[in-house]
Amino acid sequence: MIDVRANLTPEGIRRLEKDLDARVAAIGLPGRSDLIAKILELNEGRSAGFVDYSRVIRTDAGLAGRLLKTVNSAFYAQRAPVTNLDRACVLLGLERLKAFSLGYSLSQATADPADAHSRAIWGESVFRGCLASELAREVCPIATIEAFVVGLMMDAGIGLMPKLIGDPYRAIQEAALPPAELFEQEFTRLPFTHVDLVRAFMRQWRLPPLLAGPIERHHAAPDDSGQASNESKLHRVAYVVGQTDCRPTLSPEEAPPVMPSRVSAILGISQDRIANAISRATTEYRAAIDLFAGVAAKIPSPDALAARVRRQLTHTIEEMLENGGGCPPTVIERFLRGDTLLEVRQLGAGSWIAYLCDEQGGYLAQVTFQLRHANVRSIRESLGLAADEDVLIQQVLDRLQKKAA
Repeated sequence: MIDVRANLTPEGIRRLEKDLDARVAAIGLPGRSDLIAKILELNEGRSAGFVDYSRVIRTDAGLAGRLLKTVNSAFYAQRAPVTNLDRACVLLGLERLKAFSLGYSLSQATADPADAHSRAIWGESVFRGCLASELAREVCPIATIEAFVVGLMMDAGIGLMPKLIGDPYRAIQEAALPPAELFEQEFTRLPFTHVDLVRAFMRQWRLPPLLAGPIERHHAAPDDSGQASNESKLHRVAYVVGQTDCRPTLSPEEAPPVMPSRVSAILGISQDRIANAISRATTEYRAAIDLFAGVAAKIPSPDALAARVRRQLTHTIEEMLENGGGCPPTVIERFLRGDTLLEVRQLGAGSWIAYLCDEQGGYLAQVTFQLRHANVRSIRESLGLAADEDVLIQQVLDRLQKKAA
């Protein structure tokens, strides 16, 4: 009987951290290299220019070669091959140079080019990095570089989980769950999660709080304290990006909205600005992906993925009612507990949507879920409810299970 992560006491969590530090050391992951330390120092200084980065990058033949390969890709459309690193740095532009250099250096520490699952995860992660960077451009423009690294590295532990846990993790992996449900399965069935593992990486690399904090908390819903720090803003970006399903093999029907009525409120920007950020992320993905060749599987159609991401983050409730399967979903039932009112509708076979309603029946928030994989905590957090509403959510699930029987 394993001691699952959800049941750990504070003392148990401290023991877990020591155990994971030892496991990370045992599998031979490199620590904080001189290259990572120097790039972090340049990034934190903010005043470093092309010459400073070129001087550091040329000390690492792997990174220098990748940057040259990137600027010679079709995206940059150079008439003649670029062979000079200084010229390559200028063509990338300072923002991309900073983000790509640090992101590539960190990815080399955890990626497994020989493993197809790892390459698939990193292919999605490159897109997540671009999405996080472009959302940050709207929310926290001073931290777009950090946002790219946050989005890129938030799932860095997933590819290594099968090596550390084995068959129990592979069973969860085969279910092909969206991000929030995958994390919930890890949390309730396994001794540690991919977030615990990535925390171990953060400790080993000694990343600054502006990077480590949002990466470590990307599955923790941001509070409504109104904090305006850059780290708080990046946490909001990381949470939205971490909830977004970026698997390129999904059909549009398999990519339901995450929580569109809440995304704008969480980020503090309009849905139009979110949609524009997603479009820019597609361009940035094309600019970045060749840098990660071999580590990350290239997404076949970035435009199709962007359309699915746009549907998840900006598809409004009204659009769902008008266009969901060509007709409005059927109202199943309403559930009331105190002042909390939930309305549940069926979208398709085994697929449901729950709305949090106000006193007039207007929709405040929503969550789409598969009944077979439904999880109380995941639904509650997506609706923004307090923990004491678990009773109501369990009542809903029990009722739907009986109807499905």
